[in-house]
Order: sequence, then structure tokens, then C-alpha cells
Amino acid sequence: MENKNIITKYVQQKENLLKTYDDLIKYNFVPCKQDNTEITEGSIRELQNNLEKEEFIITVCGQIKAGKSTLLNYLLFNSESILPVDDTPHTAKLTIIQYGKENGAKVCFYTKDEWKELKEKKIVDEETGKERSYYEEYLKNDIDRVAYEGIYGEEFIREASYCHEERDLKQLGKYVSKDGVYTPFVKQVEVTINNEFIKDVKIVDTPGLNDPNEFRSRITHDWIMNSNAVIFLIYTGQPLSSTDLDFIDKHLSPISSKKIVFATTKIDSQPDYKRVIDYIDRNLRSHPALKRRHLLEGQEVYPISTLAAVIAHKIANNKPFTEGEKYQHERIKEKMPEIIEKGGYMDDFIKGIEQHIMKDKGNSIIESHKRKIQSICEAKINEVRLKIDGCIDEKKNLELSHQGKKEKIKKTLDISNEVEKFGNEFKRKIRDFATEEANNKFVSFLDSYCSEIGNEIDKWVKEETVDRVIEHTIYTVKELIDKKVAGRINSILDNKFQGELNEILKSYTENIKNLTGDLFSCYIGFIFKPVISLEDINNNIEGSIAKLNSENLKALKQKTLKIFPDNEGSRNKMSSFAKETVNNITKGIKQQILPIIDKDIKEYCDKFTDNITDTVNEYYNRIKECNIEIIDIEKRKIEIDKEITHLKNSLNNYEKYFEKLCK
Repeated sequence: MENKNIITKYVQQKENLLKTYDDLIKYNFVPCKQDNTEITEGSIRELQNNLEKEEFIITVCGQIKAGKSTLLNYLLFNSESILPVDDTPHTAKLTIIQYGKENGAKVCFYTKDEWKELKEKKIVDEETGKERSYYEEYLKNDIDRVAYEGIYGEEFIREASYCHEERDLKQLGKYVSKDGVYTPFVKQVEVTINNEFIKDVKIVDTPGLNDPNEFRSRITHDWIMNSNAVIFLIYTGQPLSSTDLDFIDKHLSPISSKKIVFATTKIDSQPDYKRVIDYIDRNLRSHPALKRRHLLEGQEVYPISTLAAVIAHKIANNKPFTEGEKYQHERIKEKMPEIIEKGGYMDDFIKGIEQHIMKDKGNSIIESHKRKIQSICEAKINEVRLKIDGCIDEKKNLELSHQGKKEKIKKTLDISNEVEKFGNEFKRKIRDFATEEANNKFVSFLDSYCSEIGNEIDKWVKEETVDRVIEHTIYTVKELIDKKVAGRINSILDNKFQGELNEILKSYTENIKNLTGDLFSCYIGFIFKPVISLEDINNNIEGSIAKLNSENLKALKQKTLKIFPDNEGSRNKMSSFAKETVNNITKGIKQQILPIIDKDIKEYCDKFTDNITDTVNEYYNRIKECNIEIIDIEKRKIEIDKEITHLKNSLNNYEKYFEKLCK
């Protein structure tokens, strides 16, 4: 009667869990992410299916070279090397082992899509940070090796997953060992053995924790998610590395702590292995990331040496050693004979598995599924909380952006007004420069040059003969005009006027830069780009002087023809005519050149005004853009508020359901 009650209770618990899985789908607990793995409706249906079949799954985890395959060969295959022990991170295969009346294996190969993704996958070098090709790094050499033996991936890699049935387990090495001819193309292997030890149990031998193959890594996590218990092996020579701790914290969360058995392997390689065990025990119980899990509660870390167990078994059964085993026997017997005497402590380890994992499998199945449901609920609740936090952070950032844009609008308006103010002042300064500075100084320079030329003519007339004066006055006047006026005017414009104009430009440019700071600084050069062409003014001046010279020198020549070179009076007349000609030329320059300077300055001011107007308009365009962005921000804030309300309601419902579930 008591046994009937136990069975009835188990069936009722199982039905409740199946309904709870349905509720997880009904109340939208899926999809969600758990340790970067997507939990979908398909994942829930698979868990339901496992529960319906009452499968008890044990996953064996640990880093490459932790001794997983060696241990399973000892426990399940009578120490035969069925599972490869020469794995590397890229050749290790996920292997599922289950009970069957006949031994055999189903070898599953990659699909075309999976193979393509593998070939395109990039891995990052931890030391250099550079990307490398996974295919080139891990697959190409092996593919070239097997191609040499006539094996090509096209035979096995197909649209749908292709699986090959292998009856002889001793041939398994061809598919999973480091030197196997089919190894590069194999994704996973399902092994069936006639061994009562695993009846009603499915054992999953996972690749190492440091597996760079994302397909196998995802499959490993899925199997752990579906597992009821885990055997976690830790290599004694590298106890609880950061990889171990990270894996236990993130990937073993769906497993009840009571159903995780820890063992430290290859203790024959470490004489002080007991200190290692103490270190592992202490960290599993008290490490900040693991403390809340209550690992090892009512348990211990099991020290094991599969090698010593094999040696002890052969001694007990009078079986011969291999050459390698002879050496290892002598080594261990000399340094740690008790390990051989205790059979590698394998009996204690097996008892621990039976006590903590195999005993009361029905209850273990129920408890493991409860833990899985709990972990899915926690993952969904955490996911929603993170989304709420993300929405709140986004809203805060939007509010800061909103405030920043309002301040930018105000600053832009202020700057726009100041730019217009500075622009008007700048135009006035340029016009003052044109009328007061340029014109007055230009007239003063011309008068000075005219007086200087007159003195030069008087001096020349006195020193030359009358005949020479009459003959060469025209050429002398032209030479003096070209040298003293035309040449110097160019110098004045280039050095004096351009220098003063540049100082005005520099002063106002600095004022605007100080006013705007970083805001719209790209327009500074555009506003104050010099547009007065002194070269054009010089060309105009040269053309005007040439014309004035031609007209006045022609008149001087006519007067010269009327003078007779027979007395001193002729000398004085030529001097007077020459100076009169210079005065006329200078007067003509004033009349023609000053309007040119005024015109160019006016054109510059007009262009400058247009530039200021364009820039101010650009400022207003920026203000319009900011206003549009502010409107968009307000719309997004309203959307976020609605999203937060929806998420909080969902979170409240999830938490209520979870609280009810826990009770």
C-alpha cells in the first residue's frame, strides 16, 4: 500500500510538471535567454518529452584532458579504448551513451548549412585580439589529410543531417579520434551498449569546456539543460581554473546542486593531491559566484585515478601490463602506493554516483525538472527586469538629450544674433577702412610720389643738355611714373592695405570663434573668407596708368615739338611741361583708381552680407532640426512609458506565478 501511494504521488507530481511546462508556454515565459542560450517553445516540448519517457540523463563535463573519456572507457567498456582519449579542442565529439541489447553507434555528420557556418566562423586570438579563420586554424589540415586517403566531405555533408550506423564499436575511432578519417565531418555520436550499469540512464560525454566549435558548444548546453545530473571532472594539475568556475556558475544553473558530483582526476600525477582536494572543496563552497548554490552539501570532492584503477584491476585478475602500464605501475607504486591499493579510489567514486545520482531516480527526475522550471522562470523574470532597466536608462538619456537640445537651441539663437551684430560692425569697419584709411592714405601716397617725381625732374633737367632734355623728357617721365607710382602702388596694396585688411579680418574672426566655441565652428572660414581681389585692383591700376601715360605723354610730345633748343628758357619750359604731365597723370590715377577701390570694397561687403545671411539661415535650420528631434524624443518617451508599464505588469504576473509555483 505504501509503495502504491509512492507511485501515485510520483505520477501526480509528473502530471503537475507537464502542466507547468504547458503554463510556461501559455503565460509567455518563453522565449527567453538563459546564459546566452535561447529557450524556446521547442525547448519546453523537448523537456516534456524527456519527462514523459522518464529519461534520466547524466552529463559528464570537464575541460579537454580532464580524463572524461578515459573514465567512461573504464566504467562502461571494461577499460577498452572505445572513446578517444587523444582529443583536442577541435576533434572532441559530443557522445551520447545509452543502454541497448546490442552494441553499436550512430554517427551523425554536419549538414551543409552547419558546415558553411563553420567555414565562415571567425575566432579571436586572446593574445593579439586579431580574428582568425576557424576553418583554417582547426579543420583545413585534417581535411587535407583525409582527402589524401580518398575521403571527401561531400560524401557525408548533406542538406539534411546524415547518420551512419556502425555495429563495431572498435571502429568508432575512425569517426571520433584525432586521426580518424571521418572525424572532421562528424558532429556527434550516439553509442548503444549492453551494460546494466547504465540501464534506464543516458550518459552524455561532452567536449571540453574550452570547445571553440559553437555547434558543439550549443549542443552541450542543450544537453545540460535536459540533464538530471552532472558529473564534473577537474584535472588535479589545474584545479578550478577560471574556465571551470565560469562554466559551473553559468551552465550548471539548471541542475540541482544535490545532483552534481565533483571529482578531481589524475591524482597519481600530484603527490599533494589532498591539498588540491581541500582547495577545490573550499572554493566550491565559498566562492562568491558559487556560494548561493550550496554545492557539495552533504557531499565531498572525490579523488580518482583511472590509471591506478586499471592497474589495480589487472593485478587482481592476473592480467598482463602493457609496456606503458609497467612504467606507470612502477612510478605510482614508488611515490603513491596507496592509490593502487585503493584501486584509484574508484569504488568510493562509484558509490558516490550511486548515492547522490542513481539512487531514487524517480525523485531525482522530478527534482531536476522542478529545478529546470525554476531556472526558466528566473531567466524570464531577470530578462524582463533587464528590459525595464534598459527602458529607464534610455528614458534618462532621452531626457538629458532633450535638455541638451533645448540648451543648444537657446545658445544657437544667441549666437545667431551676435553673429548678425558682429557682421554689421564688421561691414562698417571695412567701409570705414575703404573711405578713411584706403582712400585718404592712397591720395596722400600719390601726392607724395608726385612731389618726389617733380624733384627728380628738376634735378635731371639741370644736369642734362637742352638737346638731351628735349629729346628724352618723354621717356624720363614715363620711366619715373612706372617706377615711382605704378610699382609703389602695387607695394602699398600688397603690404599696407592687405596687411591692415588682414588684421581686421583676424580680429573679427577671433571674436566670432570666442563667441561660438565649438558650436558651428565649421562656418567661421566660410563667413570671413576674403573676397577682395587685390590682384584685380592691381590689374585695373596698371591698365589705367598705361592709358593715362599714353594720353598725357602724347600731349607732352606735342608741346615738345614746339620748343627750340637754342636757349636756356627751353630747359625750364620742358621741366614745367614734364611736371604738369606728372600732375595730370597722378590726378587721373586718383579719379580712376579710387572708385575701383570703393567698388571692390562694396562688392566684398555685399558678399560678406550674403555669407552672414546664409550662415544665420543655417543656424535656424539647425534649430528646426533640434525642434524636430525634440518632438521625436517626446514621442519615444511616451512609447517607453507604455513599454515600461507593460513590462512591469508582465513582471508582476511572472513573479506572482513564480511565487505560487515555489509554494
